[in-house]
Amino acid sequence: MKAIKNSRGGINPRIFLFNLIIATVVTGLGLGFVGEAEAENAYDLLGNEREFAQISLVDEVETGMIRSSYSSSFTPAPVYYSSTPVAAQNSISILGRNIQIVDSSTTNWTPDNLVARYKGGRFYYAHNKSYIFGGLAGLPVGSTFTIFVDGEVQNYVIMENFNIAKEKIQMQKVVKAINNGTQYSISLMTCAGQMLGGGDATERTLVFANRI
Repeated sequence: MKAIKNSRGGINPRIFLFNLIIATVVTGLGLGFVGEAEAENAYDLLGNEREFAQISLVDEVETGMIRSSYSSSFTPAPVYYSSTPVAAQNSISILGRNIQIVDSSTTNWTPDNLVARYKGGRFYYAHNKSYIFGGLAGLPVGSTFTIFVDGEVQNYVIMENFNIAKEKIQMQKVVKAINNGTQYSISLMTCAGQMLGGGDATERTLVFANRI
């Protein structure tokens, strides 16, 4: 350190003491004995580093990465999943339509816009409307359709399709998908013939199908 002399050629003790104190403080901060410009640059550098660290922390939080104490190790943010399964809607895909299925404990009730599944799961029936089972009688043997029920996909092929007078139907066998002694996987039914009013008709279309 260069001593500063007074105007008489000696060392000014006050100035010397002041410089000594400043040098001690700066050295304690780890900056060494530097000039004014170097000290300002060092301050800017530290300030920029702190600002960069704060910006990096914000970016990490927004992107799901959390870094503690500005270290180089990263921990992924936790991902939460719903523990409640979403049940698939029961439906039948037939005649180019996808129709919702509801369960029924009787064959004396037919839902207006849905297909009913009778208890036991072998017998499905619905009104003969253009957006439900209308046109069922026109499906030839060998035609296929799909039922989505109880979380399962079931494919079927039609084995028999015919109209019969309603008074000749043996419902005990139809609901079990049995016809002429043959057991099928499922049976379908809708109205046919002359309409009698109240959603009833003189005949029924019966379809017997096997699962494939």
